[in-house]
Amino acid sequence: MSRGGPVGAPGPAAPPDPATLQTVACAVCGAADAPPFHHEGGFTLVRCHGCGFVFVNPRPPPADRAAHHRDYLPDAPDEVAQWERM
Repeated sequence: MSRGGPVGAPGPAAPPDPATLQTVACAVCGAADAPPFHHEGGFTLVRCHGCGFVFVNPRPPPADRAAHHRDYLPDAPDEVAQWERM
């Protein structure tokens, strides 16, 4: 009996290439002060000092983010627009 995921299901994306990561300000309040909060899978989560929002920073460029979120991307046009802003 297999305890893995569905047959043919994609595995996790490879860790990001540090040379391509982009440092960004908080998408909620624009603050640049966001110290590390958690590290996992090659990514660093930070918590904004301005508003408390938690986000990945530095983050991969947009084309690479799509590969990491291929199973989570929205379908509806208004949701896609919101996703692209983040």
